[in-house]
Amino acid sequence: MRLMSDLVRRPILRQELTHSERHASWMELFSDLVFVAAIGQVTIGLKAEFKWSGVLTAMLLLLPLWWAWVGQVFYLSRFDTDDLIHRLFNFAVIAAVANLALQIPKAWQGDFSGFVLAYVGVRVILLLQYALVHRLLPEARPLLSRYLIGFGTAALLWTVSAFVPPFPATILRVMAMSIDLLTPFSGTALARKLPFDPSHVPERFGLLTIVVLGEAVLVTIAGLAADRPPIANFTGLIGLFVAFGFWWIYFYGVSASAPRPIRNKCESQRFWVWFYIHFPLVVALDILSVGVAKAIDAAFLPFPKDYGPIFITCAVILMLCLHIIFYMTLPFGQLRRLWRHNVPHIVVSLSVLGLLALAKVWPAWWLVTTVGLLCTAHIILASRMDPETLEAQDIGQPVEDAVSA
Repeated sequence: MRLMSDLVRRPILRQELTHSERHASWMELFSDLVFVAAIGQVTIGLKAEFKWSGVLTAMLLLLPLWWAWVGQVFYLSRFDTDDLIHRLFNFAVIAAVANLALQIPKAWQGDFSGFVLAYVGVRVILLLQYALVHRLLPEARPLLSRYLIGFGTAALLWTVSAFVPPFPATILRVMAMSIDLLTPFSGTALARKLPFDPSHVPERFGLLTIVVLGEAVLVTIAGLAADRPPIANFTGLIGLFVAFGFWWIYFYGVSASAPRPIRNKCESQRFWVWFYIHFPLVVALDILSVGVAKAIDAAFLPFPKDYGPIFITCAVILMLCLHIIFYMTLPFGQLRRLWRHNVPHIVVSLSVLGLLALAKVWPAWWLVTTVGLLCTAHIILASRMDPETLEAQDIGQPVEDAVSA
């Protein structure tokens, strides 16, 4: 009994509350693999239901999955010491997310109860982790008390929703997801006393973006074949280039994975926008990859049904998300000066929106190629940043007139 007490107590009490830069551990990278499998299940279902109702279903599945991943990222950034107790918890999370992935095909058929209960299982593990820290680390109790109440209430509503008729179940799930998403806001000031690592969290979000881009590459390559018409394989190769273009813009054009220290209210506000905008970015990337696969199947023909509008809409959302990430990387005082500099970027993004009128007329390979060319334009424009812009993008620079959160 004493040995087990030491195993539980030691990793928490040696956790440093002051900032020390860290990177993703091998366990975190290993646990990402099961999230890859879960995202893959959503993608498989979307390929069979590539229409607006299918897009909505994909969003409803990806939001809890994304939030389950987010919960682990922020917990591990603050409290992980990569020792026995944390590894056991991580293995429990892997098993719970694997169960979540198994329930996704049923959810695509309209049965969400198993998916909901699997998601509750993931959240209960997070609650147990927070409860352990709450007990053993007095400095963390004010913040974690709010997390336990908020996330615990949401988990209870999720559980009840699995056992009631569809309409009240939908109401309960909307309430539960809203509480999950809003709970971190209830302890913003307290969170500054127990900060996450400003390098680790952006790195983890960058890795998730890589995971989704990897899923896009797999879906595209799966559609290529030697016996297909050359134009079909050409469309797939252009689709790969589109994925490469968004990778380039995300990591180099807008520096989305740069460190994000939070030292005042201004930096806190920018961080929350940067943080939440990643969900539509992840969803749009996943849907766009399926759109490329559909384009390979009908390269010479216009996109059937709603395929074209869905593909173009997701490309526009991606461009918009990248614009927002860029502006949230800059001190507010620099935004007005940079508007003129970024007009060409905005024009390129609006050009993608203009393709909506042609989505049901142009052949699929034309649309994919045009989006690829517009991505190229963004890459070229990103390379023309002047020294003042690069200096403004240094998000570590303190904001003089900011008010403490």
